[in-house]
Amino acid sequence: MDKQFFVTNKNSIIKYGLIILLVIIVAFIPLMTDSSYILHLLIITFIYMVAAVSLRTITISGQFPLAHGAFMGVGAYLSAMAAKWLGWPP
Repeated sequence: MDKQFFVTNKNSIIKYGLIILLVIIVAFIPLMTDSSYILHLLIITFIYMVAAVSLRTITISGQFPLAHGAFMGVGAYLSAMAAKWLGWPP
């Protein structure tokens, strides 16, 4: 086998290991904070991160992101209505 194959494979294992570790840390952040304000900031930050990553994915594929904001708005509207009418947490 080629030496470059093993170096790339080792680097990808390290990269994916760090991503998994970061996801685990982020999953336990809400359990470590007592402040509802900090929790609210984290939730808003992660919502905007998901929106930014999905927008970047759309633009990288060469598509025009016309309906991206509309889908985010519909999701926000449905989440608010479910919270209001059904008592679900947003």
